[in-house]
Amino acid sequence: MSTLVAPLIGLVIGFLAAIPVGPLNVAVITGGLKGRVSPTIAMILGGCLGDFLYCSATMVGISGSLTGVLEHVGVRLAFGTALIAYGIHVVRGAGRELDATPPPAPSRLHLHGAFWTGFLVSAFNPGLIVSWILIAGALHGTGWIGPGIGENLAFAVGAGAGMAAWLLLLLYLLARNRERLPRGWLTPLVRVFGSVLIGFGLYCILRVP
Repeated sequence: MSTLVAPLIGLVIGFLAAIPVGPLNVAVITGGLKGRVSPTIAMILGGCLGDFLYCSATMVGISGSLTGVLEHVGVRLAFGTALIAYGIHVVRGAGRELDATPPPAPSRLHLHGAFWTGFLVSAFNPGLIVSWILIAGALHGTGWIGPGIGENLAFAVGAGAGMAAWLLLLLYLLARNRERLPRGWLTPLVRVFGSVLIGFGLYCILRVP
């Protein structure tokens, strides 16, 4: 896959991957509902930096250490099955958007404090590395992303931009419409992401010769 196309793939996957609600999303929801736009934007940027570093390390690491291994039928079946299982988990968990505990807000609403709070929220989220391992394995196994470092970093840049795009859109919607949005409005989007994971997992399995 061309390094010009890789960021576009990353943009779409990053946008979708940011939809399921975790600590950072809960922080954005909380900040949006309270009208704290500027510190929440700083928190989003810090969190997306952490996501970008996880994504880059995983994409480059898997492409470098598992070159050729991902072409084996059993490995692709394993990644496809894991994606389907993860997608089912996401779909079944939809509707619990506000059940997670938001990270503590900075004691002072300085932008740099909010930025590093967002970064640490992502850096200490073990679910991120698991999800990126699954996604990276599936992308390399199907040949959507090649082994080149430049291509993998380009994908990671696109993924980081996609995550930021979703979180900024979420913040905008909440800040502008916090009095009118019904509880549970995010549930269908979470289910869409879970369904995409299931579909991609099926694709990984069905293309196995």
